[in-house]
Order: sequence, then structure tokens, then C-alpha cells
Amino acid sequence: MLPRHDTSGWIRRTGEYVSLCLAGAGLCLSLSRWWCAALGPSWQTPVLFVCGVATADFLSGLLHWFADTWGSAAMPLLGRRVLHPFRVHHANPADILDRGFVDLNGDVALVTAPVLATTLWIPFDADWGAAAWQYLMSICTAGLFTNQIHQWAHSPTPPRLVRFLQTCRLILRPQMHCSHHNAPYDSHYCITTGWCNPVLEKLGFFVRLEHLITTLTGQQPRHDDRSFSTARSV
Repeated sequence: MLPRHDTSGWIRRTGEYVSLCLAGAGLCLSLSRWWCAALGPSWQTPVLFVCGVATADFLSGLLHWFADTWGSAAMPLLGRRVLHPFRVHHANPADILDRGFVDLNGDVALVTAPVLATTLWIPFDADWGAAAWQYLMSICTAGLFTNQIHQWAHSPTPPRLVRFLQTCRLILRPQMHCSHHNAPYDSHYCITTGWCNPVLEKLGFFVRLEHLITTLTGQQPRHDDRSFSTARSV
């Protein structure tokens, strides 16, 4: 039988609801603060937006790479909560389609909410304030929906608007994400827009980083994958 993701208990589910509410509130309050300040867009806005979304894509790849590559699903704290879902996803990619909205997006909201909180305190009267706000808000807005975008990349029938965004390459395309699901699952980690994948693959970024970490620590990448090899072969 293929492995499946863990079912959330009521404590974890409550935390996911709270995280989503906090992230949503932070997003709305920060946008309201910008609106009330009547700052409006500038020539920097599209540049900062693209840079912020690209940063969110890179960060999604960095986290994805870490969760896929290092540690064990048996580790305390991070093992079952963070690493196990990624290892299960390789053995059973369709499992992500069975995850509900709260379960899928709650953990990302938990990480995003504190960053959104900082945007409420950025001084707009400082020279750097408006630019910093726009950049951070772009990161948070794109990053908040990373897992949802990832699920849509696996869905055979995503909503029409989602298909349009995928076709326009504004969010992760299924065709690009398929490259990640070829064993040994060591490429195309970025799952928000996928913009960073070609550049990082060309540079050999993650391969070089793995070699450096192995040299410094002696740890071998993806050693825990062997525990899921039987499930994949079923």
C-alpha cells in the first residue's frame, strides 16, 4: 500500500486555522494601511513585485530541497511534521490531492504570518519604507499560496483561471513540476512559479550545495529515501 500523509489531530488543526486567520488578517491590515497612506504604485512597483515573487519561488525551492534531501522522517519534531509529507509525496504524488485547504496551507501561513506582521510596522515616511513594504508583501502574497499552487500542478482538472495562470507561466506548470518527480528527485525544487528552476539547474546550485554540506558534515543527501523505496515499487 502506498504511504499517505498524516491526518491532523484537533490541536494541529486548530493551529492551522489560527495560522490562516492570522495570515489573512495580516494581509488585509497591511493592504489597508497602504491604502490609507494613499501612496499608490510607482515605477519601482512592477520591478519589486517580480523580484518578490521570484524570491518566494526561490525560498520555496530552498525549503523543498532541504525537506527532500536532509534528515529523516523519524526525527523528533521536524520529522513527522515537515519531512515526512515530502517523502510521502515522492512515493505517492497523488496523495496531495486528498489534502484539504486548511491542512495544505496552514503550515505555510504559520511561517508567513510573522513576516506579514512586520509589514505593519514599516515606516512609510522613510526613503526605503515603501520599497521594502512592496517587496515583502510580494514575497508573502506569492509564498502564502505555494502549497496550493503545488496541489494545482498535480490536479488533472484545476480551475479554469488556474489553468490560464499556468499557461502564462505565472504559477508552477505541471510540465515543469513533472521533472522533479523523476528519480532521484533531485531537481526542479521551486514550486511557487517555477521561474527559478532553469537558472538554478543551469548553475548546479543545489548539487554544489549538497557537495559542500557533505564535505563539511559527512551527511549523505536523500539517505532516508531508502525507507520509501518499497512503497514506490508497489
